[in-house]
Amino acid sequence: MNWIRNAPVPQVLLIFVLVELGLLVSIKVFDFGELIDDQRLFRGVSVKNDNYLGWVSYEGRPRPHPGVQYSQDEHPCAYVFGDSFAHGDEVADDQAWSALLSASLECQVLNYGVGGYGGDQAFLLMKRVLPDIRHVRETKKPIVIFSIYQEMLRRNFAASWLYYCCKDMKRSLKPKYYYDDSANSFSLKNIPLSFGYDEVSRHHITDRFSKNFKLKWPYSISMTKALLAQSPVKSLLRDTLEPTTIDKQDEDVRGLQFWLMQQVLELARARGYSVLFVFMPSIDALASTGSSGFEKFFAKSRSELKGVDSNFLDVSSYFSGPNLDNLKATHGHYNAAGNALVAKAVSDFLVSQPR
Repeated sequence: MNWIRNAPVPQVLLIFVLVELGLLVSIKVFDFGELIDDQRLFRGVSVKNDNYLGWVSYEGRPRPHPGVQYSQDEHPCAYVFGDSFAHGDEVADDQAWSALLSASLECQVLNYGVGGYGGDQAFLLMKRVLPDIRHVRETKKPIVIFSIYQEMLRRNFAASWLYYCCKDMKRSLKPKYYYDDSANSFSLKNIPLSFGYDEVSRHHITDRFSKNFKLKWPYSISMTKALLAQSPVKSLLRDTLEPTTIDKQDEDVRGLQFWLMQQVLELARARGYSVLFVFMPSIDALASTGSSGFEKFFAKSRSELKGVDSNFLDVSSYFSGPNLDNLKATHGHYNAAGNALVAKAVSDFLVSQPR
């Protein structure tokens, strides 16, 4: 490299300019920018149909139960919150486990599960729709069924799906809790009011999946940073976790999830409900390892959060046998038979509990 040190300044500047032009041409011609440029990734990002939550199902109403009619004076016995496994994706409304549970308990079960939600969004939706019934006289205390599927723990660390999973599947931002050192607690980062590059970029600062780099001049430096962010030495730039490396036993993951569960408990109790946390296993995990992977997390949840009006159920024991694939729908959710098992697990548990 002596020739560079000995070269005249104008010659060095010319080389620099040529390198920058070459990188610019490469970005445009070979579309490298699509791989590492957040500016392109953020183009067209906003919210789907809810400025607070990012997206909701059925315009924010509970999932309908066809053919099941209840008196308007009858108060629901249960409210369900969670993601697509709570909602019962890939089955008909009357095959969803919440509808089957409603028939089994002979009372109204309202299902507010929404596909793609993290525990954060599920809690915020609960905060929005769960009515205060402390003034209502009931022979049995209604219950909040808060469903937890393993991916929800990862989604808690995402500000959108752009880095977490599937950039073209959900182009909506989502609210996100982050640890605020100044408050020594978790704080909510709401969805920004506008969706320019700077606003969307700032929203992803605490996204644990995000590289958050913009290709700009000088391209040699910005491309180096962006490429390093995707390399084995990316931790030198930012503690970024890929979806496959966030372990359910990770201290940060567990800490945020327990905090969210504590918020669920406190909100439910304040409004007159008990809570049942239902852990939904992945059929693929059960089939490949014979375990949901939730065992340690489940045990820790019970020991740290057990108290008045709180219960915990892992439905994995109801999913057994050599033909687990017979319980799986096309895209990985539970099919009608799988939903029937979840309904039975929850019904058996609730019937066995004094309420």
